[in-house]
Amino acid sequence: MEPTFGFQEEVKELKHSGPGIASFIISLVCIILLVVLFGVALISESGELALDEEEAMYLVLGLVGIIDGILNIIGVGLGIFGIVQKNRKRVFPIIGLIINGTLLLFFIYLFI
Repeated sequence: MEPTFGFQEEVKELKHSGPGIASFIISLVCIILLVVLFGVALISESGELALDEEEAMYLVLGLVGIIDGILNIIGVGLGIFGIVQKNRKRVFPIIGLIINGTLLLFFIYLFI
């Protein structure tokens, strides 16, 4: 056995923040939904649809947009919660907060 002298600091491996990981995953889902939303909207502009089909498609696109915006708000909240947690890594919350915040500002810009 080796003798220990003085103060020895325990090295703890910090765990990732659960809400931060959730915020990051929500941001990825929102990006995919946004790409699908704009892709379908662009394809529908070039195609020929009947009036009823066109109205239904715009309704679905609007609902997907609203759901995407709500998910962004939830992602921002989880990102903030993940950043303020003590003794946790802050990589995923920061990335999730940046992506969700940017997408949320984009949606606000679109509605204005």
